[in-house]
Parts: sequence; structure tokens; C-alpha cells
Amino acid sequence: MMRRKELFEMDSRGDYFTWSNKRIVGTIYSRIDRVLGNVDWSQAQLNTTIKILPPSVSDHALLYLSNHVPPRHVHRFQFINCIMWAEGYKDVVKSCWDLPLEGSTMFVLWKKLRRLQPVLRKLNKPLICAKQNISKAISNLIKA
Repeated sequence: MMRRKELFEMDSRGDYFTWSNKRIVGTIYSRIDRVLGNVDWSQAQLNTTIKILPPSVSDHALLYLSNHVPPRHVHRFQFINCIMWAEGYKDVVKSCWDLPLEGSTMFVLWKKLRRLQPVLRKLNKPLICAKQNISKAISNLIKA
């Protein structure tokens, strides 16, 4: 039936067995509790993990399904003053700034700055790399 419905058992972490009879003598362990999924669900839920927790009061283990999305690392924008003397700086800023926008004054300002940020990042990148190389060279000279 599982093949017909294209279901499969999802991978899990933790204990292998999900049930025990909780007897001291003649203990029986079994894996009777499972999480099933299909390809579509699995692809839509890429960050889903299943952890089998140790049983406590019940004779069944708790299957903990978590859809943890790792936090995005946000790179802060760094404006380097010497970028103003880069070739084409004024033209790039002017062309980006002059595009029309409607809304409140603060909204327009915010949107224009947001629109300008990726353009300035491209101009900034070689300068930031040069700045990092200079910092590394200075620290190497100090160590030597």
C-alpha cells in the first residue's frame, strides 16, 4: 500500500525503537511508530527533521517533528568614502536615484536607499577586498 501511495518512512534521529512493554524481565522493543511522507511533501519541507525522544510516562516514544529554518545571515552595508571617487559613481547614483517613486517622503527616501544599496555594493566590493588585504598585510608585518 505504501508503494501505491508513494509513501516512504522519513529519516529520524534519536532512539531507533519507538515502543517498549516497559517490563524488567522479558523486555520487548519495537519500532511501531513512524512518520510517513511523499516526495512532494519532502521537497516542500526541506528543513523538517524528526527526532525520536525517549519514552517517559507512556510506553510509546514521542516523535518530535521540527521545521527549523536556519536564520539568514544578514550582511550589513558598509559605505566606504573613497567610493565617491570611483569611476562612474555619480552616474550610477544619479540613474538609480532619478527613477520615479510615489509615496510619503520618508517612504520614497527609504525605497531609493534600498534600491541604491545593491548597486553600491558592487562598487564597494573591490575596495572592501583591498581594505581587508591591507589589514592582513599590516597584521603580518606586526607579527614578523
